[in-house]
Amino acid sequence: MLKTILICIVSIILVGCGGSSNKLLQNNRLQYGHINTLVNSSARFHYRQALAFEQRGSIAAAVQQRILLESYLTGGGDRHSNVLAIWNDLQQLTPSSLQILVNNTRTKLLRSWFELGLIFKQYNSTPRQFSEKLLRWQQQYPSHSAELILERQKFNPTKINKIAILLPNKGAYASAAAAIKNGIFAAYYSNKDLKKPSVHYYSTGTGNKTSAVLKAYAAALANNVDCIIGPLTKQAVQVILTNGDSDIPILTLNTVYTNNSVPDRIYQFGLPRENEALLAANLASYKGYKNALLVVPNNSGGRKLQELMREHWLENSDRKLFTETFNNKGDFDLYIQNMLEVTQHKKRNKDLKIISGAAIQSNIRRRKDIDVVFLFAKHNVARQIKPLLNYYYAKNIPVYGISSLYNGAQSRSINKDLNDIY
Repeated sequence: MLKTILICIVSIILVGCGGSSNKLLQNNRLQYGHINTLVNSSARFHYRQALAFEQRGSIAAAVQQRILLESYLTGGGDRHSNVLAIWNDLQQLTPSSLQILVNNTRTKLLRSWFELGLIFKQYNSTPRQFSEKLLRWQQQYPSHSAELILERQKFNPTKINKIAILLPNKGAYASAAAAIKNGIFAAYYSNKDLKKPSVHYYSTGTGNKTSAVLKAYAAALANNVDCIIGPLTKQAVQVILTNGDSDIPILTLNTVYTNNSVPDRIYQFGLPRENEALLAANLASYKGYKNALLVVPNNSGGRKLQELMREHWLENSDRKLFTETFNNKGDFDLYIQNMLEVTQHKKRNKDLKIISGAAIQSNIRRRKDIDVVFLFAKHNVARQIKPLLNYYYAKNIPVYGISSLYNGAQSRSINKDLNDIY
């Protein structure tokens, strides 16, 4: 998975050499087109529809919903965020897909977006044609909301001759870094263009020491590279954000959340659990669920997810969020019984039997105040919890998770316990 992602990233860079420096990834504060103010039910409907379609990969449908949402947005920040989300969605479509959408879309506003996306896909390596096509598009669609992007982005043709890769070569992240490096060079050698840029590798050591990160960064700058891929660890990304003072574009391979503004030349790419958790919450919200049970580990990461979900889920006053934490070692059978309040019903039946002195027909039930479960755990824990949820009368409650539930093992027998987790 990681190798595939990096092949896609470096392919974008290599194919785009000599083309426009299109900003495909936004700073973390604008990721996923988060909207702060939704004035009415129609706005909320289109927003949730867009998020759900994006989650499912139905990009064209997501773009349509965000365009419908646009008319309900009044704040400049929300409009800008929504436009950026439309643009990010369009980047996921291939030129052939965009051409089909252009040919088969009758709605003028929707077609205008598909046409703009196609211009950037088709002419990104031919600056003259790109400029001509873009000017013609702007004349055809004056006062278009995409001008928010065109004004913010710098689409000047940029020639990339050297690419630097900053990755650790030892320590806990060495194996992940090796997979990334292999993915980049696989894409590099599959590109037969003789004019492709050269790629240069610089080690950041373990990725956690400031001196090693700055040494690799300085070496890349001394070699006059045109852009940088990396670093990988959060600590190294923070070092670059704090100390990096060049004008070279940097695509970091992790995300650092900060209250300070991130320079436009730095593009943070990552798949943090926090973003996955928010996507799961948005999808559950779109499905209409309101009373959620959050199951997280009893550690700092779990507490962070708990705080994030509480803030996000309870934005809507008619929702409820119950939280249960677990330790990786323990009796999950009893844990699930207590969590679902099954033990209380068992005890009640036992007490009634003692009082009456007669056999009582078992009527064990689970709690009825939840309609969705968020299970944010590692694969070994999830494989124990989901079957127990099924066994203790909660099989009909939908369970949403994040990527840590799956460890990549291609085994039907092992993974069957994860069935029916969204």
